[in-house]
Amino acid sequence: MNATLDVPRAYVWDVSVEYIDDLAFCTQVGWLQYDVVLSVHGSHLVSQAFMRHGSHLIEIMPYMYEQDYNTAGCAPRHRHLLVGLPVPVSHPNTSCRLYWGNARRAQSISKCRIEARSARIVAPVDELSLLMRRIARGTTARGRYRCNPSRCTYE
Repeated sequence: MNATLDVPRAYVWDVSVEYIDDLAFCTQVGWLQYDVVLSVHGSHLVSQAFMRHGSHLIEIMPYMYEQDYNTAGCAPRHRHLLVGLPVPVSHPNTSCRLYWGNARRAQSISKCRIEARSARIVAPVDELSLLMRRIARGTTARGRYRCNPSRCTYE
């Protein structure tokens, strides 16, 4: 987590870590009132519709998470998605292996996606650094996503 937090600290004056302990609606809306919000994917982001105009939400999706829905499409904020890195092999939830045979490939990818949802999310620090640099310079429109069967990367 420290390496992940070092990235925004290089570009933003005040970086704080907020935990959602209070589920009151006003509290959830209040913690999204920053210029840049970095968060893992989750239902707590439903309040993004109330972010200020021009603010940025950087959402880190779990590795191999196949669903992306752009909630609150009318919100005035900019939403950026980064996909988490594969969990290191030593992690207990990495028992899935990709088999590139005909039927086994689909089963294998499905199994990996299920396991990825329960694994910890590893932020792609290099991609986050590139995105933060572009947010600071106002050049986020230059960013692109390159996708392969297991992960999309931000370039």
